[in-house]
Amino acid sequence: MKYGLLTYKYAKRDGYCPQSVNLGDYIQSIAARQFLPRVDVHVDRDSVAWYSGDPIKLIMNGWWNIYEGNGIASDVITPLYVSFHIDNPDLVTQNTIDFLKTREPIGCRDDSTLAFLESRGVDAYFSGCLTLTLGQSYRVSEKERTGNIYFVDFDFQFESVSLWEQMTSRGARNRARVLRVDRMNRILSQLVLPRDRGRIIRRTHEIPITTSCDDCFRIAEQYLTDYARAKLVVTTRIHCALPCLGMGVPVLFVKNHRSSRFGGLVDMMSHVGINECSDDAAQLFFCRYSTNRKNVTLETSGKHLEYVESLIKTCDHFIKL
Repeated sequence: MKYGLLTYKYAKRDGYCPQSVNLGDYIQSIAARQFLPRVDVHVDRDSVAWYSGDPIKLIMNGWWNIYEGNGIASDVITPLYVSFHIDNPDLVTQNTIDFLKTREPIGCRDDSTLAFLESRGVDAYFSGCLTLTLGQSYRVSEKERTGNIYFVDFDFQFESVSLWEQMTSRGARNRARVLRVDRMNRILSQLVLPRDRGRIIRRTHEIPITTSCDDCFRIAEQYLTDYARAKLVVTTRIHCALPCLGMGVPVLFVKNHRSSRFGGLVDMMSHVGINECSDDAAQLFFCRYSTNRKNVTLETSGKHLEYVESLIKTCDHFIKL
């Protein structure tokens, strides 16, 4: 048997016009790669229906905008649907639903995908995200942890324009947002002391659309290695936050918008929403910080651990079949 791994060409089509590479996609492929004896072929996510090479097994995790090119996997692909998210349920055809029924049960990454598939008569379950298993490959010991603090696609912390200037020169909606951001900054100040600010690293998961597949994997791997050693990660990226949770890294997930992708996932980790901020918002994510300790502690429920165990068993079983 040969083994495939999803990659991403981001070919534009009606209703789907990406302008950049989202490294979160490659992080999800790296999570799948952990379970493969080897990678024999890369398969474009949006062309799995047209793959015509040697027969392969393929873990079909990640974010899917379903259309004719990926709704039904090629006959020579044996797929495992786990950690599966459907972004456009309104456009999913009955043919795709009928195909998914042949691959039951379908492991769903989020509550919205689970609810949709169940409403169409598909046997499905909530699996959580495969990136939670990245602790298998990237977790480090506490003595290897650095003092670095990563702000990933989140840049509200140290704004140069004064709060008063923003509030007096802009409309009511902006003033309300500024107040929320100010509250968020006060929350973050409990985690980031003045002495730590020289170790802050800002980073984005959006990189140029022209970046090669090999470079995307290389950058994603380097980022995971960096995050694994971080003192703290603050991010709006779900596929930064979940890998950090799986690697045992203190991480605060900031919900800067509403998304169906978050259902069932955010409650696994420390999180707060920009629109939910209040003066006592720290209680929302049970933050503890001690000036006498090297590391930050963010309490979590530990709920993710049961999904990590189940995901590992599911993927191992699929590969060994």
